[in-house]
Amino acid sequence: MKSYVLQSIRFNQKTLAGLVEDMSPADFTAMPKGERGLVLNAAAWQLPHIAMSLSGAVQFLTGKATVSADWQRRFGTGSTPSTNAADYPSKDECLAALNTSFDALVAAVEQANDEQLTAKTPHEMLRTIAPAIGDAVVFLGVSHIAMHIGQLQSLRRCLGFAPRF
Repeated sequence: MKSYVLQSIRFNQKTLAGLVEDMSPADFTAMPKGERGLVLNAAAWQLPHIAMSLSGAVQFLTGKATVSADWQRRFGTGSTPSTNAADYPSKDECLAALNTSFDALVAAVEQANDEQLTAKTPHEMLRTIAPAIGDAVVFLGVSHIAMHIGQLQSLRRCLGFAPRF
């Protein structure tokens, strides 16, 4: 089963990079209005948010975070995306952090044993949808990212880019 999860995690990593590779710095930080006037989250917020989420999954398995506490505060659950482009790291920094988190998660999953994967998820809010650490890894490494892939596709369309994939 691990191989399927790892394949999905790597697919998500490649897909995310492909969705932002042709974005200029202005596009990367843009927060346009979509249908019905809803403001879309900037890619510059979404990528660090995903890196931070992946870091949480890594931390469940290894005890070590891949992003700083500052990123956890700025891009974590409950944070508010900024309309100020200067509030975000560069696209290269975001992609580097994202790749570090993806690579660390893949390594942690490869090394994880059944005892680790079946242990209770330590994050109380996440535990309601992912009771075991293995469930949390699948949610954070696959499902949560799939939601953001959809958001980035919508962002691309609002910015005038062709959809990808």
